[in-house]
Amino acid sequence: MLYCYHGTNEENAKLILENGFRPGTYFAHHLEDALAFGGKYVFRVEFDEDKFSNKDSTPWQFWIENTISSDKIKSLIKYEEEIIG
Repeated sequence: MLYCYHGTNEENAKLILENGFRPGTYFAHHLEDALAFGGKYVFRVEFDEDKFSNKDSTPWQFWIENTISSDKIKSLIKYEEEIIG
C-alpha cells in the first residue's frame, strides 16, 4: 500500500469525510508538502500501488482521475502552528 496526504481547510475536510475525494484532487507524497500547500487539516489516504499510475505525477504531488471514497481515508489530523521561542 502507498499512503499519501491531502491538506485542506475545516469546511472542505467535513465535505471530504461525507463524500470522499473528487477527480482532480491533488495529493502529496509527503506530509510536509500537504501542510505547506493545502492547509492544517491533513488526510492520510491509502492507495493501491499496483493500480497507482498518474502520468502527471511529480516527485512531490499528483492528482487523481477518479473519485476516492471516504473508506480509503486512514486518518484526519488537525495540525496547529508550532511556536518556538
